[in-house]
Amino acid sequence: GKWQVKTNTTSVEFQHTLNDTAYSYVYKKTIELIKNKPEMVLSHTLKNTGKNVIETTVYDHNFFMLDSQSTRAGFIITLPFNITAVGGNENLAIINNNQIIFKKELSNNEHVYYGDLHGYDGDTKDYDIKVQNKNTGAAAEITCDRPLAKLAFWCASSTVCPEPFIHIKVNPGETFRWKIFYKYYSLKQKEIK
Repeated sequence: GKWQVKTNTTSVEFQHTLNDTAYSYVYKKTIELIKNKPEMVLSHTLKNTGKNVIETTVYDHNFFMLDSQSTRAGFIITLPFNITAVGGNENLAIINNNQIIFKKELSNNEHVYYGDLHGYDGDTKDYDIKVQNKNTGAAAEITCDRPLAKLAFWCASSTVCPEPFIHIKVNPGETFRWKIFYKYYSLKQKEIK
């Protein structure tokens, strides 16, 4: 395929064009900073220019490092639904209703992984992930205009990574669009431990 990149002062657009015998498409991803707001939007379009249906899932890694602190007690991941999951490491973090709560600072060789978090019901309102550092008050919220198809979570000492998936199905000649929104904010004083 062929890559093209366009930049300006507030955004960058990546375009990948593939002409193949099995699958062909034009994929565009634009990363845009919102003027005078602590927000970023990832806009995606996938146009199927081939003869076969494109059906898959796609996810964002979301490597968060809040205020350059290692993952530790005071880091909380909040979802709009009660979480059920298999895996994890209860010595490091626990699931409590709709939150993943860290119990201690992770060392370089420690990590927490949930390959499949459950509890969402296929509505876009469930794609609402808050990552908070209650030690410093730094926080981020991720939302999308498409529903979750799957949700995984991974973290190490240097980063926390909620990994939301969406389902994509694009018939020949059609275009599939989705946007992911990032809002960065400070917790109120009463929310900080």
